[in-house]
Amino acid sequence: MVNSTAYQSHNLTEETSSSSSIAKCQSALDDPESSINAGYDGDLLWSPAQQTLLFSASVYGSFITLFFSGYLADKFGPKFLVMGATSIFVFVSLLTPLVANYSYKMFFVMRILMGLGDGFMFPCSGSLAGRWFPSTEKSTAAALYTSGRQIAASLASLIASNLCASSLKWPSVFYLFGTLGFLFLIIWFIFVSNHPSSNKFICEAERQYLMANCNTTNKKNTNKVPWRKMLTSPPLLSAVFCNFTFILQATMMQNFLPMFLKENLGLPLHSNGIYTMMAFGSQLLFKNVSGPAGDYIKRKKIMTDTNCVKMFQTIGVKSECKSYN
Repeated sequence: MVNSTAYQSHNLTEETSSSSSIAKCQSALDDPESSINAGYDGDLLWSPAQQTLLFSASVYGSFITLFFSGYLADKFGPKFLVMGATSIFVFVSLLTPLVANYSYKMFFVMRILMGLGDGFMFPCSGSLAGRWFPSTEKSTAAALYTSGRQIAASLASLIASNLCASSLKWPSVFYLFGTLGFLFLIIWFIFVSNHPSSNKFICEAERQYLMANCNTTNKKNTNKVPWRKMLTSPPLLSAVFCNFTFILQATMMQNFLPMFLKENLGLPLHSNGIYTMMAFGSQLLFKNVSGPAGDYIKRKKIMTDTNCVKMFQTIGVKSECKSYN
């Protein structure tokens, strides 16, 4: 874990001194002994700039694979692509303690490698959902299969903070999640299939229903992708922009909220995990309320699919903006 006492400034700003509560938090951080008592001692001497660069590294990797991962998922099926991406996660997680202590630059490359795998996850999830869920259930499905992000982020924050504060220290976090990733690979390989027609764990009635109501063809998609029309499509560009704003705040929340709670508020390590968990718990709750609500609205034809999406997108964006005011 990064040693937070190695790069501390002992100069309080005028803004800090104007507020006694903020000054109290800042003074706790300026005292190395207090930081150590709060659980922020460590053996990795990385500056804040280096830490920020590491947060960005995985995004660089996912930016590369994101452009063609959806095409590969539709053409060859998402099952083994997800297995390949997860294998990268497992590999990087298990090697992280060794590599991080050996070389910052090598660890930076490992983070990019993890991002290469991450770029496959959302497109593959969408491709798989399209084969397994009817259009009237896709909002609920999207809420469910993307809930893993919030569950992982919230539980990981809580578990990691407690493991770091324990005698096992920070390497145990990566060993634990690397092992869980390996177990996931086994379960995924056994139970998941690209199409309902080839799955051994569903009844015949369910198979027939899914094949009648979903895109369940086993044929490889040979249609050419209309890249030019896609890149000049106002609805698509609007959707990309909306997703950009969401991913931006989600990334800031996941990567920098723990740092803010540590550096600006001086929270102890175990409390940091609890407060970080709350934000993702809220996301988990509301997405699994809005998803079924959206499907209900579409089934009852209260409004069109497009207007339903616009309504929930507007609610989400306005709530997001309000939270940062």
